[in-house]
Amino acid sequence: MRRALAVGLPLLAAWLVVASALFVWPHDDEPITGRADAVVSLAGSANRLPVAQGLVADGIAPVLAVSLDGSPNNRGSEELCRRPRPRLVCFRAEPISTRGEARTLQRLARERGWDDVVVVTSDFHVFRARMILERCYEDRLRLEGAPSSALWRPWHVATETVKLALALTLRRGC
Repeated sequence: MRRALAVGLPLLAAWLVVASALFVWPHDDEPITGRADAVVSLAGSANRLPVAQGLVADGIAPVLAVSLDGSPNNRGSEELCRRPRPRLVCFRAEPISTRGEARTLQRLARERGWDDVVVVTSDFHVFRARMILERCYEDRLRLEGAPSSALWRPWHVATETVKLALALTLRRGC
């Protein structure tokens, strides 16, 4: 038992430090300034859409692209996309995952001539999202982290650890 603790506690401490550095401390870019071709709101959290809409309202980009996943967390996005607008692009990634969204972003950018996008995701998701998006999208990419609940932080750290391990090993491509 002592041996397990002697090995397990330092490993746990190391994981907490690394996980905090990757998923707790901000990894979004400097404040978003200048123009972009589109602001893309990834699916998964209701907190993301208002941040993306704010960037468009501030004149960062003329187009808002919204990823839909059909979940209750994204009711606002689903409702927004029921009323088509000229500068609103709504899409469902296949598969519904960050990797699927990265592939869809690549396709949309190619079709629409976007070479500068701002992607909004949750603050805990910025590190992994950037890694996955950069595998597919080769032009200028800036990320903005939407605030998430500190209450859910342990859950997000645990799930992001697993998802990052998968992205680094089994799901390496675009």
